[in-house]
Amino acid sequence: MTLEQEFDKESLDHYNEAKRLGYDAIGYIRKVAELGPLATAKQFLAASKPQEGFTRLWLMKRLDLSIEALVELEKYRPLFTDLEIQTAVERLDAVQYVRWRNTNGQVEK
Repeated sequence: MTLEQEFDKESLDHYNEAKRLGYDAIGYIRKVAELGPLATAKQFLAASKPQEGFTRLWLMKRLDLSIEALVELEKYRPLFTDLEIQTAVERLDAVQYVRWRNTNGQVEK
């Protein structure tokens, strides 16, 4: 499985988990059907402000399911530009998103 396929799968897993918890991100899944998960993530990150779903996940205390949380993972960084990664990190930092850190101080999911 390629890195892009792994990202696609994980982002769809996040969508399904959010839906299971009561949030059906219809706009997101429509955009994914049109562009695919990776291109959708890039489009969301290019927007001047976070999507409505980011706010909804924040209210649910589940930003771990956001595109931004996936993008900032070291594993997926090769798929994104420095600016896209910076945008994801800044959006998460703006709402004091708490990341888990391992004993080496690295961010873990």
